[in-house]
Amino acid sequence: MRGLGILPGSEALPRDMVIALVRWLMGLTLLLILFQPAMKRFRLARVDDAGARKAVRRFAILFAIAHLHMVLLTAGERAGLATESAKLISCLVAVALTAGAVQLFASLGRHGTGAGPRALAIGLSLLALLFWIWGWVDGAFALYHGAVGTIVVLLVALALDRAVSVSIRDSRQPAEMRRLFVLRVLIDSLAVVTILRIGLEFWLVGAFGWLPAESGQVFGYRLTFASLVFVLGATGAALVHVWTEAALMPGEGEGTLQERDARLARLSTVLPILRATTITVICVVFSLVALSALGVDITPLMAGAGIVGLAISFGSQALVKDVVSGVFHIVDDVFRIGESVEVGTRRGTVEQINLRSVRLREDDGRLHTIPLGELGAVTNHSRKLMRMSVSVALDRTPDRDDIVLFTRQAAAALRSEPAIRQAIVGDIAVKLNAPAPGADPVETPRGSLVFTFSIGAAAAEQARALIRRLIEETIDEQAVAGLLREIEIATDDLSSAVAPAPAPAA
Repeated sequence: MRGLGILPGSEALPRDMVIALVRWLMGLTLLLILFQPAMKRFRLARVDDAGARKAVRRFAILFAIAHLHMVLLTAGERAGLATESAKLISCLVAVALTAGAVQLFASLGRHGTGAGPRALAIGLSLLALLFWIWGWVDGAFALYHGAVGTIVVLLVALALDRAVSVSIRDSRQPAEMRRLFVLRVLIDSLAVVTILRIGLEFWLVGAFGWLPAESGQVFGYRLTFASLVFVLGATGAALVHVWTEAALMPGEGEGTLQERDARLARLSTVLPILRATTITVICVVFSLVALSALGVDITPLMAGAGIVGLAISFGSQALVKDVVSGVFHIVDDVFRIGESVEVGTRRGTVEQINLRSVRLREDDGRLHTIPLGELGAVTNHSRKLMRMSVSVALDRTPDRDDIVLFTRQAAAALRSEPAIRQAIVGDIAVKLNAPAPGADPVETPRGSLVFTFSIGAAAAEQARALIRRLIEETIDEQAVAGLLREIEIATDDLSSAVAPAPAPAA
C-alpha cells in the first residue's frame, strides 16, 4: 500500500480488498475440506475425483466474484452510488451466483452425488439467497450471517469428525482408538455449543430481536458457562466409556489365559452396569448444573425428583429388591456371563445380566428372564470339581527320604503356578504303589507314585499340559532313582470318583 502511495488507513478500498482476499481463502479452505480432491477417504461429499476438482474450481470462482462485487459496491457507495442501485446490483449478482451454484449442484449428479444431497444443497443455496435479499431489504444481515456461520461450523465439524472416524477405523492400537473416540466426542460437543452460540447472537438477538442486547449479553455469559459444563459432561461420559472398554480388554501379558478369561467374565458382568449407572449420574448432574447456569431454578426439579424417587421406592419394592439382590450376587461372584447355572427348575447359560434381571438360555434355545430377587438358591455347574490323578511310573521302589523330598517339591511346583493354585481345592494326596519285589518288569505292571487332588472342571483340561511339564521338570531336578519320566494324567467326576486312601500329605 505504501508502494502505491496509499497510506494505511487513508483509503478503505485496499483494506476491503485484503479482507475479501482473506475471506475468499477461508472459503477455499472450506471447499477443500468438504470435497478433498486429493484424499477420497476424507471427502465429505459423495462425488468422484473429477467432480471434486470441478466443484472446488467452480465454487472458488463463484466465491471470488461474490467477494469482489461486495468490495466494488462498497467503493461505489462511497463514491456516490445510490443505495437503491447498490441493492439492485447486489441482488442481481446474488441471483446469478445462486443460479451458477444450483447448476453446479445439478451437474454433480453425473459424478456420483445422490438426489438427496443435491436437493439439500440446492435448498440451502436458495435459503442463503433469500436471507441475502432480506438483508438488503431490511438493512440487517443477521439472518444471513447466522445461516452461513451455522453451515460453516457444521461442515468443519463434519470434516473433523470424518477425519477422526477414519483414523479410528485405520488405527490398530486400542489405546489410540480410545483416545480418538474421546477427541471425536469433544469435537462434536464443541460444534453443538458453537451452533447454539451462533443461534443466540445472530438470530435471537440480532435478527428476530427476541432478546434485548443487554439481556442477550447476560444470557450469553450464562450460555457460555452452560456450554462449558455440557462439553465437560460429554467428555466425562466418553472417558467413562473408554475406561470400561479398556478394562474389558486385558493385555496379553496380564496373567495366564485362565486368569484373563476369569477376569474378563467377571468384568463383563459388572462393568456394563457400572458404566450405565455412572454415565446416567454424569448426565443428570451436569444437566442440572447447566440448567442452573442458564438461570433455571432447579430446586423444584430436585424436589420433584425426590418425591418421584420416594414414590417409586414405595411403589416398586420388588424393583428395589431385584437391584439390591443383583448387587450382592455380583459382589459374591455367584455366576458370570457364559456359565451354566441352575435356578429352580430352569437350567441354562447366563447370556446377560442386567440391573434387575438375568437371562438364561436353555440348550433348546428358550430364553428365560428371571428377576434377581427371585433367584433363590443358584447351582453353578460351570464350577464343579473333578478328581485329577497324576501318576509317575516307577521301575523300582525309591528311597523313602527321596520320595518325601520329591513329593514336597512336586506339590510346591504345582502350587507355584497361579492358574493351578487357584483351581486346586483342598490338599494334594500322595499314594505309593510300589512294584512287587523281584517281579519281571516286562510281565508285571510297574509301580507308580500317584498325586490326587480336586480341581475345578473349567481349569482341568487347560492345566493338563502345564501339570505334566511341572512334574517332568521336578523329576529332572531331583533325579530320584527309580522315577521314570512317564506321566499319566486322568480326571474323573468328583461325584463318581473314589476317595483316595489315606496317605502322607505332600
